[in-house]
Amino acid sequence: MMACKNISPAIFDLGYKAVFVLLISGVISLALPLEAPVPTQSAAELWLNTKAGGYLFGWLNQVILMFACSVILLAAGLSIYSSAPLRAGAVWVFTLMATLAFLISKFLSLWSVPLTAKAIAAENAVAGSAQSILTTLGPSEAFGLLSSIDYLGFWLYGLIGLLLFRPLFRQSLSAKIAAVALLLYGILFHLVYVAVMIDLLGQSDVPGVVFLNTLLVPIAAIALLFRFRGSRVDTIQPASGSVAS
Repeated sequence: MMACKNISPAIFDLGYKAVFVLLISGVISLALPLEAPVPTQSAAELWLNTKAGGYLFGWLNQVILMFACSVILLAAGLSIYSSAPLRAGAVWVFTLMATLAFLISKFLSLWSVPLTAKAIAAENAVAGSAQSILTTLGPSEAFGLLSSIDYLGFWLYGLIGLLLFRPLFRQSLSAKIAAVALLLYGILFHLVYVAVMIDLLGQSDVPGVVFLNTLLVPIAAIALLFRFRGSRVDTIQPASGSVAS
């Protein structure tokens, strides 16, 4: 217990810094391309010559953004540990699961997509298989493998938001704002799934709607910034007493 108390301020300090990383990475991501090439030779050649560099930097930035979000959620779980330890434990488990899901998706985007594009452009012996694989990955399709893995991570984030709501809402004003944003995210993501299943929302509309819903995450992160700032004070205060003037 004493070790937990000693390390808690450092974790909150890490979460505090991670909010800034998340916001900066989020802004950068708006300027970097994330689209994979169409599985044809001409499209793959054009993509490799004009967009591959920006694509790789874009997805590396996504990895940084994902890890920053994970740190924030881990710190948020710690903030509710004293009042709801079981919920905090579930938040940490779901955060690790979501991080793994996103890491798989990002790795496939950074590894498989460029290699399949090279194989298609070169028209080598595996070009046909590469076209099939790139079609299966389907980064631009809601039912594609990469998109499905990403949506798994977003769904886990939704569960985390539902778990965090009640204990966070009992804390400071900034924590209440974060709690409401995370609750709305969790509810709306599940509503998106229902809307797609009953044909109220087209598959082509899913990425845009999910993106708009994801904007609630930086809102929650900004609110948690103030919550973390108050809990990290022990890390920036001197260990010794003040010196008399």
